[in-house]
Amino acid sequence: MKNRIIAIALLSASTQAAFALSLKDAGENLLYFEHAKLSAEHCEKQNVSVRPALAGWQQQTMPLYRQSAEAIRSEGAKRGLTKSEQDDVLAAAIENQRQLAQDNIARKGVPCKNFGAVLEMYSTLLKR
Repeated sequence: MKNRIIAIALLSASTQAAFALSLKDAGENLLYFEHAKLSAEHCEKQNVSVRPALAGWQQQTMPLYRQSAEAIRSEGAKRGLTKSEQDDVLAAAIENQRQLAQDNIARKGVPCKNFGAVLEMYSTLLKR
């Protein structure tokens, strides 16, 4: 619970990370990455094959995913958290964003037939 609270506090902070990706932007990016994964799972359950498109998108955006995760860890380090605590905060942040994405997908669904366009939309929303 403590780590979840710290994660939420860190995600809502607006300080700049050392490599120009703000903590807020990093948290928002995690939301889009979780949305993409969960959207693919949703479409696969609907018998629409989207895994190859997701795999290509993930490969393309992996450096930004890593940069987003590192921004969260870096903020934890600045606040005196150990490496293990930084990892816990990152995991809690991802879980928090995953829950938000799940809730959104449950309410709105996913246009599986246009999954490529969905991934393009996520790409345009990612902060760099």
